[in-house]
Amino acid sequence: MKFFKKAKKSPVEIRQHHNIAHNIGNLKMKAQAAIHLSFSSNRYSKIVFQALEPETHAMLTSRSKVQIKKEDSRLTINIEAKDISALRATINSYLRHSYLTKNIIQFLDKLE
Repeated sequence: MKFFKKAKKSPVEIRQHHNIAHNIGNLKMKAQAAIHLSFSSNRYSKIVFQALEPETHAMLTSRSKVQIKKEDSRLTINIEAKDISALRATINSYLRHSYLTKNIIQFLDKLE
């Protein structure tokens, strides 16, 4: 059974932006990433969305913010962070959570 669809390109797109603060004259960095996950069924994408979405409201840190969008069997996780370290930590957290959810679903499917 396939859980994820094979991606045509990398599922993670990372963008880094530099914003100059004119009033203090220093360089502030913002880092952004978009993770695109394609699932083999709408059911799987809905389950993973429902597992991840509450995490976007539980602000453990103010260093990053996350938005999740679901379109049919595809999820897009948009992350904006104050720096590249916060971006990396947030990406790892959401990918780990997605992978864990996938493993649980596959285990439960085998029991049926």
